[in-house]
Parts: sequence; C-alpha cells; structure tokens
Amino acid sequence: MLFRLFAAGALAVIPAVTSATTIVDGSFEAAGAGVADYCYDGFAAGGNAACPPGAWGVNGGVIHSGSAAWGSTTTPDGSYYRMLQANQILAQTVVATATGGLTLDWIDSNRVNYGIHSYAVTVNGASLGTFTSAYGPFVARATAEFGVVAGQSYTIAFNGIANGDTTSFIDSVSLTTVPEPASWVLLVAGFGLVGFAARRRSTSVVA
Repeated sequence: MLFRLFAAGALAVIPAVTSATTIVDGSFEAAGAGVADYCYDGFAAGGNAACPPGAWGVNGGVIHSGSAAWGSTTTPDGSYYRMLQANQILAQTVVATATGGLTLDWIDSNRVNYGIHSYAVTVNGASLGTFTSAYGPFVARATAEFGVVAGQSYTIAFNGIANGDTTSFIDSVSLTTVPEPASWVLLVAGFGLVGFAARRRSTSVVA
C-alpha cells in the first residue's frame, strides 16, 4: 500500500509536456486541406492553385506527403508539410498563456538532389539557433529554452538563409513546457521514495 502511495505521488509531480501556449496548425493539415499535390503561397503554378490563407505568415508553400514532384518524401505527422525555400520565411505570432520556459519543437527534411538548406529559428527576432536539413526521413529538432511572460506576444519564425534553389521541409511544429528546477527535484525525490519503498517491500517478502 505504501509503495502505491509513493508511486502515485511521484507520478503526480511529473510536469506536463504540452505547453499552455500553443501553435495553431503546427502540422499544417488545415493549411493543406484540399491540396492534391502542392501549392505556393500567393500564386498558382504547375497546374496547382495558390495555397489558401492560414494561421502562418508565409511565402513558401504546402506539399502533400509523398509528392513525386518534391522527392516523394513522406511525413510521419498527417498528410501535409510546409516548404521553406531559399530565404523564405515561415512565421506565426502566439500569445503566452503562462509565464515560464519553453522550447520550440518540429521535424524537418530536405528536397532530394538540390543540396542542403539552412534556416534560422527566431523568437521576436532573437536567434534560437541555425539548422541545416538534409534529404531523408524527417528528423526531430528542438531549440534551447526561451522565456515567455503571460499575456505577451511572441513571433516565432523559420528564416531561410540560402540563396540558391534549396528547400527545407518543416512539419509538426509545437511548443513544449520546460519544467522548473523545483519540479525536477520533487520528481527525483519522488522516484527515490518509490525505489526505497520497493526495496523495503522486497526485503519484507524475503524475510
């Protein structure tokens, strides 16, 4: 019984992963709704209509997962992903609903036979790092922690920094809460108590 109580206590202090501050349409399913192959923002091309407006301020486009025109790359998150070509920008402004630390998480890939593509990730213009995508399965990415204040607006942007005809594929964009140090202390202590209780219970059974 004591073991169960300690276990429940330890699990109770595990911090939530999902951030209260949310990205809208981070998987680009709404942006791609009705897109059969691919589309560009602001103009029609290749027999495809222009992309519909959405939650992101962009000048790139949306690709249907597996599009042969873009290397047949498939995404593990839904049916669509965003393209970020050359020095294009993919951005969205969010309002923080809680004060604390966050990380930005996403996955990326690259167009086959067109070389690597690099882009910078920024929040309100401050750099959170530069990333280089390569052709192949989508790869998980994350920034370092950055702080937000409840009620304040933050513009999160992916800024292409290439001049040639290279393209990054971006998908599954989300924000994750970084737990406060005190939460980690409670978590470690909780699991320590669970281990201690388990050892005592095992010793009692043997005796």
